[in-house]
Amino acid sequence: MRRALAVIGLVLVVGGCAARGPAGPRVEDPGPLPEPPKSSQQQAYDARLRASAEAAEDFQGPLDGGWTLAAASGGDLYAIELVDKRNHVEGAWRDLKREGDPQGSGLLDVVRRDASGFVLSFRPSGQRRVDVTLGPDLRGNLVQGGARTPVTLRRNPKGPALDPPPQGEVAR
Repeated sequence: MRRALAVIGLVLVVGGCAARGPAGPRVEDPGPLPEPPKSSQQQAYDARLRASAEAAEDFQGPLDGGWTLAAASGGDLYAIELVDKRNHVEGAWRDLKREGDPQGSGLLDVVRRDASGFVLSFRPSGQRRVDVTLGPDLRGNLVQGGARTPVTLRRNPKGPALDPPPQGEVAR
C-alpha cells in the first residue's frame, strides 16, 4: 500500500510539473523570440545616447515645451510649442478651434521675453494678426483686430502640444 501511494504521489508531482511546462518561451511557440542580451558595446552606446539627450535638455530654457493659450473666461484657444534655446525662443502655434484645417497652424512670427514678461505674435491664414502680451505670471491679453481678450498661458503635460489628439478624442 505504501508503495502504491508513493507511486501515485510521484505521478501527481511529475504530471503537475509537465502540465506547467518549462518557464519562458519555446522555439515551437508562435510569435517572436526574445532578443539576445545586449553586448557591452551596445550597452555603452545606449548609455552615451542617454547622456547626450540629458545634456541637450540642460541647454533648454524654462519655456521649452508644449503650452496652451486659454481665454480667461474659459476655453482653450491655441496650442503653442516653444523651443527655448536660452538666448532666444522660437515656436509654432495651432488653432484649437480649427482642428484638421491645414491653415490652422503655423510658425510664430515674434517670440520675445524680458523682465516684464513675454510677447507672441503670429498671423493665422485669412485673419488679422494675433498679438499676445503676458506678464511674468503668464497672464495677459490677446489682441486681434482691435478686440482684446484676457488670456493665460499654461504648460501642457509632457509631450508636444502640436501633435493631433488620438483618434476618437477631441482637443480641448
